[in-house]
Amino acid sequence: AALAALEAREDLLLATAPAEPRPAVRVAYAEGLLRATEASDGTGQRASLAATLLASVLGDPTVPEAERQRALDALDRVPPAEARAAVCPLAARDAVTAEALWALVDLGGPTEAPLLARWVAHDGYDVANAAVEALEAIADRALADAVPPAPAPLGAATAPTRDALAAGRARLREHHAPGENRLADALVARLEALEAALAPPG
Repeated sequence: AALAALEAREDLLLATAPAEPRPAVRVAYAEGLLRATEASDGTGQRASLAATLLASVLGDPTVPEAERQRALDALDRVPPAEARAAVCPLAARDAVTAEALWALVDLGGPTEAPLLARWVAHDGYDVANAAVEALEAIADRALADAVPPAPAPLGAATAPTRDALAAGRARLREHHAPGENRLADALVARLEALEAALAPPG
């Protein structure tokens, strides 16, 4: 009876969730789908819809921060393949949230790196810091998997990422001279370290 009730609830969620306009309810729907998945054999359809609902919330700058954070927390329960499919496209958007970038710390790959590098000099420190964190994680994974020497650890994305990092570092220095802002100085140091890690050996 309990399983039948969960399956009926799942059918309702699958039918109504995609059109739900309220972010908090989309997150609640996703959480319900994830609970249903954990209580049964699970299906890719449920996990995929949950991931899509959560990505629609955590990647939307107009959604309150508390709801974006709730969506990010729930995303931890989504299988990696479905989470990547829903979250990685957020890197290509023209608007960004810190929560979307934090999700890409674990889920992003070389393809997302040049897109993430656009945000390293964002006016909001939370966004800039999350972008750098995501890029550091992506670079660390790529370098760990690379066969030394690694002239292009991110493959074709290496040079565009390095160029975008240099441009971001220059923008930061246009607004914050050395010693003027410790947060900016720390970001610049991390960007320089990333550029060095992605530079050709020799």
